[in-house]
Amino acid sequence: MLILSREALVRIARHAWHVYPQEAFGYLLGTPDAASIHAALPCSRTHDWQTRADRWNGIEPHLPAAEATAAEFGLAVVGLYRSCSDWLPPSPERLDPLSNSTRLLLVYRTICCKSCSNYRLFRGDTPLDPRSDYAIPAGRRADPQLNGRRIHQAWRRRIGPIDYDNHDTS
Repeated sequence: MLILSREALVRIARHAWHVYPQEAFGYLLGTPDAASIHAALPCSRTHDWQTRADRWNGIEPHLPAAEATAAEFGLAVVGLYRSCSDWLPPSPERLDPLSNSTRLLLVYRTICCKSCSNYRLFRGDTPLDPRSDYAIPAGRRADPQLNGRRIHQAWRRRIGPIDYDNHDTS
């Protein structure tokens, strides 16, 4: 059973809501055997929220930095995350630009507020069942030895500041 860190979920939700109504993208870091997800690394966002033509921008160019950050903590890039305001059909070419059928994908759906928002976890194009395929531990972290804040700081040292501005002028 896959273990999903609550700390990673909070980071994904924070990234999604900071850039809303645009989509947020990032990496999921976990154990090399993909038995757990310990951290989320925010990478980028769409620039034009009406067309979303630039979905997944920045994911491939930042992959070496994400892999180096993961290796620094004995982890691996096990998947990606993105936010959306609607559920799309789970097709690999639409959901995972790196097209790895075993890669995990977390889709965070922004609805009206943080408490109503939710997420789905996929392995390739198959949705995972929260009752049998993965669990969230009672504490903040899946492993007390892995601090998500330190992982995020190492990530920011590699790629610089992350643009959380949604450029909303209303």
